[in-house]
Amino acid sequence: MRALVERGAKPRGLVRDHAKGVGVHGPDADLAVGDYGDPDSLRSALDGIDQAFLTCGNHPSQVDWETTFADVAAAAGVQRIVKLSALGAQVGSPVAFFDAHARIEQHLRAAGRHPGRGLRKLGVVADVDAEPHAVVVEDVERILGSFCERLERPHEPKLLGTANVWHLATPFRGKLHDPSVTALELVAALHPTPAVCGTPREAAREALERLEPIDRAGYAGPVGWMDANGDGEWAIALRCAEVTGSTARLFAGAGIVADSVPEAELDETERKFRALLDALRWG
Repeated sequence: MRALVERGAKPRGLVRDHAKGVGVHGPDADLAVGDYGDPDSLRSALDGIDQAFLTCGNHPSQVDWETTFADVAAAAGVQRIVKLSALGAQVGSPVAFFDAHARIEQHLRAAGRHPGRGLRKLGVVADVDAEPHAVVVEDVERILGSFCERLERPHEPKLLGTANVWHLATPFRGKLHDPSVTALELVAALHPTPAVCGTPREAAREALERLEPIDRAGYAGPVGWMDANGDGEWAIALRCAEVTGSTARLFAGAGIVADSVPEAELDETERKFRALLDALRWG
């Protein structure tokens, strides 16, 4: 908004906190206080507006919020809505992020307010460096292979999209030699993977202990559950936060290899922080 105001435009922004909005958008910005979940505040904010730019942080209520905005905007006479969406948006996508954006687009079309073709979100960083991913795949395959009589994976990785970054992903499927082996035993064997430690594991771990300037605490550790049968689901605690009272310490990082470009790695890490920053700012 600040850039638009500096160019002589007169946009109106929807903010939850007027003082914070002024700090972000400048003292000359026209700011309406409201919330996506409050239709009355949206009606007031949209009074006299004929076109709108629709975007909000990723949130479980994003579909409800943005479709409510579309309905209120249509009733208020807004003629055009440009929605910040996502490449790969598709109804029914197994990636919830893509499914959500596609359902919002679908609702906008049904409301007679086209979401803006060609304006899907392009500002995503691709964490798709094949070299570090291949190192992780090789390590996971070696370790899981020692537990499995059959282990399968695709020859090529697939793209996995999140709010701010694209990742490479390789799913594995296998059958254990010994069915009594638990999910937690597999986690203990796999952790830490080269993705969060480096390789060779012990040499990389020793280097991190000497060089890394922070105490990771729970960052990059396994998080999940296991039932009485030993079955479970586990993930690595990346892009996480340690909350103490009113203070949150955020964690994010990138896989560094010999050819990494520091500026690109920094930009990628900053974008990874945005998911948590949005949650803290708007949650």
